[in-house]
Amino acid sequence: MQDLTTAKENDYGFEKFSEGKIAHVNKKKFTMFYSYEIRAGVDLAKADIKVHDDTRTISIILPKATLQSVSVDPDSLRFFDSESSLFNGNEVTDTAEALKHAKKSAADKASKSKLLQEADKQAKQIVEKAYSPIAKADGYKVQVQLASE
Repeated sequence: MQDLTTAKENDYGFEKFSEGKIAHVNKKKFTMFYSYEIRAGVDLAKADIKVHDDTRTISIILPKATLQSVSVDPDSLRFFDSESSLFNGNEVTDTAEALKHAKKSAADKASKSKLLQEADKQAKQIVEKAYSPIAKADGYKVQVQLASE
């Protein structure tokens, strides 16, 4: 077990795409609706684990949670207010570019939300529940902390 996903967010967004300035000549724009899923968690390979035989404790310091994946559901894409022009038509490459912006917007939104805090909290609880019974069998107690605590 290396990447431990501990929180997930499903939401939707709107992305406005616009290029060019002169209507009917080179201006194009559209608004895109999409739904997305973001997963957050911790990389257990970066956990700092120490066994203290004198106090019979195992201390585990977990790294802070990070965004592990951002995926936009292509089946959810809906386009509105689409305008193209003589020298600048809407193309598939525009949709690909808009999807990149949608992923970035979703990740930015998640970074500002409580998703990472929830992922930290859940990671701490999961690791405590996973290791405590094993440690207890050998007479040890597990103490789990996040890297910034």
